[in-house]
Amino acid sequence: MTASQPVPLTAHFSADYMRQQSGVEQLELFIEDTEAKPLTISDYGHSWVYLLGGIAIATGVVSAALSMERTTLSFDNAANYLQIHHQRLFASWTDEYDLQTVINVELGSPPTTIPQFSTQLQKIKKEESPCVHIQFESGNRLPISLDPKQQPVKQAVRHIRDFLKKSGNVAS
Repeated sequence: MTASQPVPLTAHFSADYMRQQSGVEQLELFIEDTEAKPLTISDYGHSWVYLLGGIAIATGVVSAALSMERTTLSFDNAANYLQIHHQRLFASWTDEYDLQTVINVELGSPPTTIPQFSTQLQKIKKEESPCVHIQFESGNRLPISLDPKQQPVKQAVRHIRDFLKKSGNVAS
């Protein structure tokens, strides 16, 4: 109780009982000693929550930064290859394909990570963000997502098809 009003305290379990008890003893000595210096008791009991939260946020930001990828397609008629250069924050690699094995380029939908679950959200994303599918003689399809803000995907498909027709490839 203070001079003006009571201060309600609730009993609760604390893992750091000794530190809590020390604070109580300091408070009792302060109350008994009328000429005591000002008393300051600090409690950082839940600061570990902020530390864990900061670590979780930092992990999320780093994971997002590491997973971002920039892909560049290079069609070279003279050298007869299609190069796909992948660049991430700390790694880059290039895949090279024989240009004569590319038989078609078409507009398609991005692949889903879980094909058996076709959710409404996946359907909306497929409709909003079409991607380029490069088809090879082997029957394999290579989906490439493009940024529609930089170049419309339909226009990119048309440009690639025109290039393949000029290079002697059959693109329907």
